[in-house]
Amino acid sequence: MTTDCQDINTEAYTFAAGSNTIRSSATDAAGNVGHASVTFTVIATAADLTALTNQFVDNSIVAHRLSAPLAGIDLANRLQNPRMKQAFLNTYILLVNQQRGRTLTDQEADTLIALAKTL
Repeated sequence: MTTDCQDINTEAYTFAAGSNTIRSSATDAAGNVGHASVTFTVIATAADLTALTNQFVDNSIVAHRLSAPLAGIDLANRLQNPRMKQAFLNTYILLVNQQRGRTLTDQEADTLIALAKTL
């Protein structure tokens, strides 16, 4: 039996934000080939992004400072205020970029920003 797709067991944030498709195929001993695919969407909530920010940033003070605008995004969503939401989102992205190369790697910063844009 052969397969061209190994088991995938990883954190959701390692996939691109938005739609992702994983395809696989396998051949049994008789030469029969089967194909399968699964499509899923990676999105984040403000709470998810806060948890991931805390996971990436060892310094709790910096992590809290970075995550503060995310609470504002939740508030803006409850108030149905897109301008307020965008202002908090821009602030979060600015703060994440300021920590690039300091408490965040480029990859971590890029991941947080990509997920933030799905809020």
